[in-house]
Amino acid sequence: LPDAAGFAKLGQYGTAMGSFGTGQPDRFLELNYFSNPNVQCGGGPCGIAGQRNNANVINQLKGPVAAYNNSSSNAPNPNDFTLALTDLDNDGVIDRDDEFPFDPSETTDSDGDGVGDIGDAFPNLASEQADFDGDGIGDFSDPDIDGDGIANAADRFPLDATESADSDNDGIGNNTDAFVFESTESKDADGDGTGNNADSDDDNDGVTDLSTDKQDLLVINVGNNRILRFDAQTGLAKGIDVLPNDGLLTFQSDLSYDANFNRLFFSSASSIKTLDLMDPYAEAKLLISPYFNPDALADLNTGFPTALEVSELSLDSTGSAELYWTRLNGSQVRSFSVSENELSIYAFPFFSEFAEQENIIDIERNGQKYYFQGQVNSVYQSTREVFESEVLGNGNYSWLNDPYALVATDDGLLLHSDQGRNKIVITDANTGSFGGIFADIADLGYSNPTGMDITADGRLLVAVSDQNAILEFDLSTQEFLGELVNGFGLDQPHKMVLVPQLQDRFHEDADKVIRPNAGNWFNPATSGRGFNIGIFNNRLQVLWFTYDEQGLPIWYTSAGDLDGFSYQAEFLKTRLSVTGEFSFESVGEIEIEFNNERQAEVSWQIGADSGTESIIWLQSSGEPETADYTGMWSRPDTPGWGVAVSTIGDVSFAIPFIYDAEGEPRWTISDVFTGAAPMDFNMDTVFGTGLCPSCSGPISTSRSPSGSTTLNISGDSGNWSSAIIWADPIPGTWQLDETEIIRISSEPTRPR
Repeated sequence: LPDAAGFAKLGQYGTAMGSFGTGQPDRFLELNYFSNPNVQCGGGPCGIAGQRNNANVINQLKGPVAAYNNSSSNAPNPNDFTLALTDLDNDGVIDRDDEFPFDPSETTDSDGDGVGDIGDAFPNLASEQADFDGDGIGDFSDPDIDGDGIANAADRFPLDATESADSDNDGIGNNTDAFVFESTESKDADGDGTGNNADSDDDNDGVTDLSTDKQDLLVINVGNNRILRFDAQTGLAKGIDVLPNDGLLTFQSDLSYDANFNRLFFSSASSIKTLDLMDPYAEAKLLISPYFNPDALADLNTGFPTALEVSELSLDSTGSAELYWTRLNGSQVRSFSVSENELSIYAFPFFSEFAEQENIIDIERNGQKYYFQGQVNSVYQSTREVFESEVLGNGNYSWLNDPYALVATDDGLLLHSDQGRNKIVITDANTGSFGGIFADIADLGYSNPTGMDITADGRLLVAVSDQNAILEFDLSTQEFLGELVNGFGLDQPHKMVLVPQLQDRFHEDADKVIRPNAGNWFNPATSGRGFNIGIFNNRLQVLWFTYDEQGLPIWYTSAGDLDGFSYQAEFLKTRLSVTGEFSFESVGEIEIEFNNERQAEVSWQIGADSGTESIIWLQSSGEPETADYTGMWSRPDTPGWGVAVSTIGDVSFAIPFIYDAEGEPRWTISDVFTGAAPMDFNMDTVFGTGLCPSCSGPISTSRSPSGSTTLNISGDSGNWSSAIIWADPIPGTWQLDETEIIRISSEPTRPR
């Protein structure tokens, strides 16, 4: 144990190891040492320069630390003393003998370099651990690490054997760059000579990639640690853009949209990350490390970035956008130049000096001007050309208590969300003078206003963290328009940003435009019936779960190609004969025009009856899926019946589309199952009035218990056991005993 002097050092420096979570009371101390002030540490690996392994650092420091006092006591062991025989990683080696007690894949480090023997390409050579090209020469000693014949010093991509040169310095190698000498472009999906960044229709399919008038709203949620997406026109939930495993989102996290390359920047886990919004299945990537990292081209040198903003200017000569960021308790704005390839980063000089101890919590760009919201009640402005700031007004606003976010209007006003006073405050963007109260949030029944943004059609959107809602106001009249979003996964919403809707989800594939969400769709006005959509590559199978004129459940099926946003197919009614043969009867048609993956207009015709209605995808949970069983499942050798399964977040439910004893197509629906397979469902038969295609009048449904179903699914196969007993007056049962089933639809995916 350290002596008194050692404890003093621990008191001064040791808290740094526990202070990087922003909820810690000492988060403003910004300490970066532990125990020994000569040994750097931080949010990343700590230790000696050139050493990146904590175990190795501890080995080097344990001698000096132990020297503070004797490492053993003269007192005898207690009578019941026994050696600890724990094995925390369950690898068969007890912890006292395990050099990696928390890693079940490693137990020994023969050369003491901090890398286990199994993962060490040179287990008996402390100076080497990896051999990228497998030539027997360790990477630290290898003059050509990737073995492409180009020396490391001359290789622009020393860890990529397929690339070595980058003529336009855009971070993309010449071999894969469609525009070798043009730094603002690298792809040309349709080969028309116009790069994707400048091309509004990358695949030349006639569908513009980005909507010119519709927007989506991306919202940081502190309570559940994710960024959610909503339709900014309707408030419809559109999924999770950033998952909890992408990092830590806190009250000081921010996000900004880069129109140059249609991507999102956001601060998370004390770093800055980026997300390609053109790729609906992309995952967030680390852009800038929080602390020194020898493998990164740039770092923030702070654990507390607070505000982000990206330039709206045309790309500079390097083909890069400018990203500005601030830090807690910092007096400067820092700038990075970020090219299309997120790894091409370099720092610009610092600019915009602020008052000492100022916390810039938000940055707003309007044309050539940048506005900075300080938490000590100062508002600053600067321009890109003049790298210094000026304080608007007197810098001591008695009417602005606890500002969090600001937006700038085109007519020269700034709007501030004031968490302390629960108001939206107006100031003059040129003088900083008080312009009045835009909205009194408390009078409207809300509190804790946080993030804000202004839509293209002139609405101010305001997040209220306490009520988990997004409010909307008419920007010109200040009229309160109500709640755009309430719930739908919102949990302590904070900063938010508007982005153009991605109209062509497959903007580099001329044969595809969108892929609707698989699962159940319905019209809330006719709840009790609905559609299930199965995805088969670019084909759809659409089942309509509805009722006949007696109110008994019946289903119709259709299958056809998805052409852009449109689907059209014949409606079929199937029957199962007593001999096990299927017959198909054409009973009508169905047309679906998809607005996006979650909204559509459906037109149907069954016999002499027809109708048109709006339907939406049924979202029963806002959680991400861990095991997704969504799809249509059936026996490999028996088409004509099956079970439609929908997994949404952590819940699943099933709708078997099967037959009664007379061969009539019937459906039954399960209760909700939470968790992983095997899934045990209780089943109900649903009866409905006013819901058949030819019915009118009041709508009502009733449910009758109808046995059980068990689905034991793993991957794309499994088995189905059922003891379904049809409720009167439907005759018969549907009995299966561990019948083999496969997923006959495509692997479930749900884009942003």
